[in-house]
Amino acid sequence: AVVSTQSTGGRYTSACVTVRNIPRTVFILPRDKHPDTGEDIKMLDVYQEFNDVVAPKYKISKFQSKPSSKKFAWNVKGLDVPYESEYLEVRYSSEFGPLPFNIEGKTFSRVFGTT
Repeated sequence: AVVSTQSTGGRYTSACVTVRNIPRTVFILPRDKHPDTGEDIKMLDVYQEFNDVVAPKYKISKFQSKPSSKKFAWNVKGLDVPYESEYLEVRYSSEFGPLPFNIEGKTFSRVFGTT
């Protein structure tokens, strides 16, 4: 961490802390059915789409992932998110840019934690 401060007349007026190398973590919500084939979506399908399509498109060359069970706390009208579901948790270095907030794919409907 890098800390810088400014002082005026012996009194501190502001401080800034920079923390580096914090990995990005996103949670990918799988769709129930594949829009083209109608088949059930498996977590492996979501992983393969992230690995083969999303990561190369956004130049994420290295990442870790695992299935993760999460609960969604907000009941927002029109937001089709189950209260509890399995997500694909993906961690990657902050040296790679964030994913767009509205990204979706053939095997997943939403990605949380993009900002």
